[in-house]
Amino acid sequence: MIWIHHIKNRWSNSQMYFIIIAITLGVLCLQTSKAQNKAEGNNKKDLATNTSKSEATKKMEAGLKLGKSKDYEASLTLLLQAADLFLAEKNNASWFRCVKSIRSIYFKRLQQYPETLNYLVTTLAQAEQQLGATNDTTARILSYIGIAHSKMGNFDKALVNYEKALQIFEQNPSTGFTASVYKNTGNIYMRRMDYTKAVDYLTKALNIEKQLQNQHKLVPLYSDLSNAYHFLGNYEEEVAQYNAALALPNIAPYEKALILLNKAGADIDNGQAAKGLVSCEKVLPLLQDDLPDVGEFKVTVNEVMGKAYLAFADTLKGTQHLEKAVVLAQEVYGNKHRELARIYLDLSRIKDGEDDWQAALNLAQKALVSSIPSFNEIAIGQNPALNQLSVEPFIMTALATKGDFWSSAYLQTNNQQHLEQALAAYLLALKQTQILRFTYTAQESKLFLGNFIYDIYEIAIQTSWQLYGLTKDKTYLSQVFDLMESSKATVLLEGIKEIEAQRLASIPDSLTNKLRSFKGNIYALTKKVNQKQLPDSLAKIYQDSLFSLKRQQEEVMHFLEQNFPDYQDLKYDIQHHSLAQTQAFLPSDAMMIAYFVGSKQLFSVSLTATNATIHQMPFPTDSINTFNQDLQQLRQALANTNFIEANPQQAFSHYTQQGYYFYTQLIEQQTANFKGKELIIIPDGQLGYVPFEALLTEEVQSKKRNYKKLPYLLQQYAVSYAYSATLLAKSSQANTIDKSNGEMLAFAPFATFQQNLSMQQEKKTSTKRGIDSILYQLAPLKNTQNELTELQQIVKGQYYLGEDAHKHIFNTEAQQANMLHLATHTIIDNENPMQSVLAFSPQQNDPYLRAYELYNMQLNAKMTVLSACETGYGKLSRGEGIMSLSRAFTHAGCPSIIMTLWKVDDRATSTIMIDFYKQLALGMRKQKALKNAKLNYLNNTDLPTAHPYYWIGLLSIGNQEEIDLGNSFFAKHLRSVLLLLAIISMVLLILFFRKKKVSSISN
Repeated sequence: MIWIHHIKNRWSNSQMYFIIIAITLGVLCLQTSKAQNKAEGNNKKDLATNTSKSEATKKMEAGLKLGKSKDYEASLTLLLQAADLFLAEKNNASWFRCVKSIRSIYFKRLQQYPETLNYLVTTLAQAEQQLGATNDTTARILSYIGIAHSKMGNFDKALVNYEKALQIFEQNPSTGFTASVYKNTGNIYMRRMDYTKAVDYLTKALNIEKQLQNQHKLVPLYSDLSNAYHFLGNYEEEVAQYNAALALPNIAPYEKALILLNKAGADIDNGQAAKGLVSCEKVLPLLQDDLPDVGEFKVTVNEVMGKAYLAFADTLKGTQHLEKAVVLAQEVYGNKHRELARIYLDLSRIKDGEDDWQAALNLAQKALVSSIPSFNEIAIGQNPALNQLSVEPFIMTALATKGDFWSSAYLQTNNQQHLEQALAAYLLALKQTQILRFTYTAQESKLFLGNFIYDIYEIAIQTSWQLYGLTKDKTYLSQVFDLMESSKATVLLEGIKEIEAQRLASIPDSLTNKLRSFKGNIYALTKKVNQKQLPDSLAKIYQDSLFSLKRQQEEVMHFLEQNFPDYQDLKYDIQHHSLAQTQAFLPSDAMMIAYFVGSKQLFSVSLTATNATIHQMPFPTDSINTFNQDLQQLRQALANTNFIEANPQQAFSHYTQQGYYFYTQLIEQQTANFKGKELIIIPDGQLGYVPFEALLTEEVQSKKRNYKKLPYLLQQYAVSYAYSATLLAKSSQANTIDKSNGEMLAFAPFATFQQNLSMQQEKKTSTKRGIDSILYQLAPLKNTQNELTELQQIVKGQYYLGEDAHKHIFNTEAQQANMLHLATHTIIDNENPMQSVLAFSPQQNDPYLRAYELYNMQLNAKMTVLSACETGYGKLSRGEGIMSLSRAFTHAGCPSIIMTLWKVDDRATSTIMIDFYKQLALGMRKQKALKNAKLNYLNNTDLPTAHPYYWIGLLSIGNQEEIDLGNSFFAKHLRSVLLLLAIISMVLLILFFRKKKVSSISN
């Protein structure tokens, strides 16, 4: 310092030191004085502030401080007091801050879920009174209640509260809290196996979080979506979601653990246990005690590792991990939770593998007790009552597994009661699936469930058949038929019942039209969403629009169920026809043969009006693969023209061998004592792709390819088809109130359609109009012009050819038509059957009649003839049948349909169709008319076109009764003319014999 330097030069050292000490002491005294003054000022300020704070604020701050120090009980006491005070003061913001803190302590710190729920229910009432039922804070409390219910396994109640919260939040949907409710809702739908709906909600949440750039929320959403796609069998999307999660920067340990854990479970399910185990080993170091939901993580890690070791046949390590998972699950969830039930079942399967059926059943019973809040019976012979079942898929799994263990017990003991216990468990499991089904709104979810439970149907049928063999009790025979019947086309039946319920419950047209509009727009948007390589921005727009439409549709459906009680009762009154009811409506000369194709065996029930028989066909090595390959070989020899033309002798050999083999397996025994002339076939699985009338009743020894001389089943029987006995019975009762005009409505849009020199211009025009140019690549159907010209002489009606055959005419006139006839092209979409189309005239903006549009229609036609390619062909849905265009017409209300199983020949089809209508005009039943038309074609064609490809692919499905063709001259007078000719012939014959007799006497 300069000033010290100057002093040092003028004074001695001792003087200098004294001065420095004096100055230092002075500075210290000054600083002390300032500090004291500041402290006094602060104390006065704190005193003033503390005096100004309310008692509520003091308690809240003290409670929050105690919470941070983990003195939760003391913290709760103060926060509860503070909340009451704030409520009285109407200080809503501070009150809700207390509520959140109290809920956090109960829920996250103490994990006291019942206490959490009780507190939140009380708080909800306070919020509704203080803030109103539609306030944002009220919605948050509703969502908190939903989370508490979910943690306790009460998913029904959780969903109700989430839905109430969403109705408030959706007024401002792009918030993080709204996204969390969408996520939680999606996860509940995933637990219900409603995976399609789960994807909808999770995708909605993901789009919001992306928009808000909440990266820490993205990993759980990607992980949840990957699980949903995994269960849907969409491996490509499953992997895409995992990759998207892993590509996020700066993933936290909790997030990485979540990804690895879910991926481990998926790997094990996909048969890659080694990869799953490696992922689990990576998860373990990440499980620090301060991670969110670390207890749940530890439960799942041990469960997944247990499954992985079991996949390696390491039972000891597998059991150890699963038993540890049980202990952890009881600590986290208590004794009533589906996660605990899942682990019990994993352990039970180990015991079953060790042939310890009693231990296996004890564990399965624990799984049931854990799954059902009101069920506490530990005795293995006890099952829950129907009113104890709920919308919980794990109950179904537990019951079916219990049935398997009773079957194991029977194999070891030969005790018939064990087999009866098995059947009781299987039947109850199937009852539980009906509860699930009624909560689904999307057809895709219902189809998924039908496929999932088909194995339960198979083992239930197998068990009923065993009991019938042991007891000869016809109750079990009826049970086999009932199970087969209820396994078939239930989604189609429910769709028809829903339309019927809307009509019988007098739902206003405005509401039914609104529902139809929603359905149509949903399918149209679904097609856009499923486009490949769609830009993210456009995909989000489509996804949000689709989600909104589905929500609106559900709101209307909920409104109908709440305000029209008859509608709900009628809609869910799904009664399948019993064996006795089916026999009652069968014609005396008819036999129905219903098939069930399982994974290990085939069952058939053949029944007439007076008799019923079961037949079983086990598959070799417990596999259906060989059976299906043989069926595909038969279909290839029938319908694959490329194969037939390239390998004519091999095709003939395949056809004659497989045609006779399947006759012996599917028909011969069943019809051994049958003297009638009509067969009604209810196919199943791949059997739906093959026309039974093409089966051969004798072994063909000759190698000469003469298709005219083969012993077709068609020559012995008039064959028709049905989706199920219940739907066949409904088709027999259909249209009792005639709303049609009694006329034919027919279309042949490609009859005069020419691919001429203006093709390129047409393509340009079509592109502008948004028409797929593929329409202009379809070949003209020249013979359909003659087909409709001939039909005009037989059936009165409206006939539209070529450019005049517009889709809008069909839309306008079809509902009034007595019969529909469409001679056109189809474009089949096997991946998305609802997008399959019938093509009308290309000279319009929208020439495609899509399958989903038909599902929205209500038609009154007594018969629909689909004289087009592959109208009975499509994607196979196990348990539901073939998702074809003919199925869409059945849903729309058509009781009788003529359809095709492959790409039919234009000329041959037209010839058969004309003859078919002539036969109908004679008063024949439909299947007999079609039989005669086919045989007439076979007898009159040349050898090259005698191949079954040309004539046997037309099938008759549904109602087979005679049909009045209207008041055309041909229809009115042909029968009379023929009768008159028959009488004249008989008279002439009598006169001839009399004359001959007189001549003989004279001689």
